[in-house]
Amino acid sequence: MMRSIDKFFDGKSYVYQLMYFCLLVCVFKILLLPFAIALKVIYPDISVQGSRHTWFDGLVYAPLLETLIFQLLIIRLLLLVSYFKQRPLLIFCISALLFGVAHTGNTTVLNATLAGIVLAYIYHYYYSRAQSGKAYWSTAIVHSASNLFAMLAAMLLT
Repeated sequence: MMRSIDKFFDGKSYVYQLMYFCLLVCVFKILLLPFAIALKVIYPDISVQGSRHTWFDGLVYAPLLETLIFQLLIIRLLLLVSYFKQRPLLIFCISALLFGVAHTGNTTVLNATLAGIVLAYIYHYYYSRAQSGKAYWSTAIVHSASNLFAMLAAMLLT
């Protein structure tokens, strides 16, 4: 399965790849939007987004720091263990679960875990092709786009 997904992206331009990854993360957020709206209607005092981010935190600081921790460090550490080298899906799941758990809030944990799977894949995709710089920056860019979409959606819900 991973090879067929990789083959799909291998023939595409870098810009197309980034756009597709951003779209995929946003689709996950759209799919969870009805749940977020229902929670907001049932419990009007809760924050659907979790903690309120400033624009700088959500679009710059968090993507750079969280990509460093949850994709770069975790994936590289897991790749040092021979058991995980042959199981990239397990690496994605571990990275995504840790990423999701680090995000507090009602719908944010599930949302972050789904986004974390995509972010882990992006990082691994470029890193496995000996493009570690592109792995980090591509993941951070898609993370930032995901946060932008979430912040705009949160503004609409408040």
